[in-house]
Amino acid sequence: MGAGGGGSKGGGNDMMMYVMMNQQAEAAARERQEARDFQNRIISEAQAEKKAEQDRIAQKEAERKATGQQGRSAYISNVKQRLSSGLIGEETAQKLVQDYYNQYDLAPDTAELTDITQAYQEFAPKRREADLSSVYQRLLGRPATAAELAAGQSQLALGRTIGDIEKDIESTAEYKKARPGSAFEAEQEARYGGPVLDATGARTGTYKYNFGATNLPGLSADLIKQIGVTAPSFIGQSFVGSAEEIEGAKQAKNNYETFLYNSGLTALKGNLDKEISKYAQDQETERTGRVVKGQIDVENIRQQGQKAISDFAQLEETRRTEKVVAGQKDVEDIRVKGQKEITEQTIKGDLRKNRQQQAYGLLQGVVGAFNF
Repeated sequence: MGAGGGGSKGGGNDMMMYVMMNQQAEAAARERQEARDFQNRIISEAQAEKKAEQDRIAQKEAERKATGQQGRSAYISNVKQRLSSGLIGEETAQKLVQDYYNQYDLAPDTAELTDITQAYQEFAPKRREADLSSVYQRLLGRPATAAELAAGQSQLALGRTIGDIEKDIESTAEYKKARPGSAFEAEQEARYGGPVLDATGARTGTYKYNFGATNLPGLSADLIKQIGVTAPSFIGQSFVGSAEEIEGAKQAKNNYETFLYNSGLTALKGNLDKEISKYAQDQETERTGRVVKGQIDVENIRQQGQKAISDFAQLEETRRTEKVVAGQKDVEDIRVKGQKEITEQTIKGDLRKNRQQQAYGLLQGVVGAFNF
């Protein structure tokens, strides 16, 4: 029976072990399933987020392309307008359009690019003419002739540049004649306002200097009449002469300005002296009037003060007399009242004394009666 009991106990332990292992296996299976479910959920959420991001990017890309397509026409028109105004060249215009295509991923439009080229071809002659005119004016100091503009247009159409045409002009006799022959001559021309040329365009060694009148000091008409100033003949106009003559004229102008300035100061000083003298006289007259008026006012104030003092003294004397009379009356009233009170007190004292004597006599009688 003991052996059977041991076998039954061993079988119970095995069953318990089996149940526990089975529970552990089930728990492990559940954990693995939960882990797979969690992993699948994470993957699903990541895939959903990825798709949402892709959709957002696709929507944003579609919106970007739509924006580009919507503004395409206006942008092309703006580029053509800038090209036609000469603000940009054909190459820049083509690049701007191509960059716009790339920015919005738009398919290039051959018609738009052709419009750009056509706009440049329409504007190019005007731009070339403006460039040629500017070159001739800058290098030769004159506008280009019609023949020169036509020749320049032909050369530019063949591929030559404005720089090439500038070099051609700089090699001409006209250009060389129009330029100063030395650095000293260039300095003189810069200082005195440019050379004077003869009928052939050659330099004469003289210059045209403008003596304007706008920077001169001015005098009023009455001062000019007083000092009799006469300006040099070249003031306010151009003076033609050599460098030495121009320097002499400039010195004459400086002397005139100095004289004009000093004359103005002298006239101004004279006027100021007159005004100061007149002002001093007016001040003296006004001061004398104020002194006399002040003396009269002082005398009036003194008399008024004396009268006020006299009136005050008389009023005080009247008040003092009234106070003395009132005081004497009060003293008499007090004396009479005091005398009356003394008399009354004396009478009352005598009455008290008589009563005391009577009471004393009565007391002595009573005492004597008891002693008996």
